[in-house]
Amino acid sequence: MFRRQDCRVLLGVVALAAPVTMVSAANEARTYAVTEWNATCPATTRTYWDDMCDAWRNGMMRKGWAGKTYNESQVRASLFADPAAVAWGVDNSADGVDAAEASLFCGHGGFNSRGWFGYLHTAEEGNCRIYPDQMRLGPASGGKSRFFQTSSCNSIRWEQRHEWLQAATGEVHVVTGFNGLMYIGSMFVNEYGALAEDAYSSQGVGRAWVENMYHNEPWYTGGHDVCPVSLAFGNTDWSAQYTLDESYWSDWPDMQPVVMTSYFVSGCQSNGGQVLP
Repeated sequence: MFRRQDCRVLLGVVALAAPVTMVSAANEARTYAVTEWNATCPATTRTYWDDMCDAWRNGMMRKGWAGKTYNESQVRASLFADPAAVAWGVDNSADGVDAAEASLFCGHGGFNSRGWFGYLHTAEEGNCRIYPDQMRLGPASGGKSRFFQTSSCNSIRWEQRHEWLQAATGEVHVVTGFNGLMYIGSMFVNEYGALAEDAYSSQGVGRAWVENMYHNEPWYTGGHDVCPVSLAFGNTDWSAQYTLDESYWSDWPDMQPVVMTSYFVSGCQSNGGQVLP
């Protein structure tokens, strides 16, 4: 069972409240999912990944948000890359990830010295990958992103979490992912729907991500923990901390990412990732 006391904010305990503004019905939730890599970026098929993405998007649509989905060949690197970082980036375009307030990427992920890379369906500009240093998420870079979520292995490896600071210069509020391996299957679908429900108004997105995605050595992961991590950004220690409590329903101020804080399950030991402190 998940225990709240196992989670902690890296920089301390949240003590101050943030201003709350209700979001408009024009807000949009987008999903980018690949289940079958059958083009120029070959990888192993994972049938339920789009179902996991769909469960979250459908949950957001039930709350009144607009929803849009991109699958297979529609999921390409330029839609995640910002023109301020790479010349071929079009993340602020109509189909780009930065044209929506909240998005969820469901696809294979790896890592190297640049941190996580998301593995795309079809090669573009000669590559099958997107890296955080090619991304600038949020209004400061001409976009709308407040929440960028990754259902992808190694997307926030603990020792490489600071690689997301470059993407956060666009003033995105929260980035979520996994330390080490995550898993795909029918048993995970409902928790993505629960994320939309829990984080819409009753709980912050950063906290709800961790508390819904965490698994403690279940049989269906081969006895490995699943270790979700959330990153929140602010211009002071306390503003970064309270951003973990920002829900989809609220619309808190955009801030320069001077400080990054993390939310996770202490002691979580994933397959392929270090034990979380």
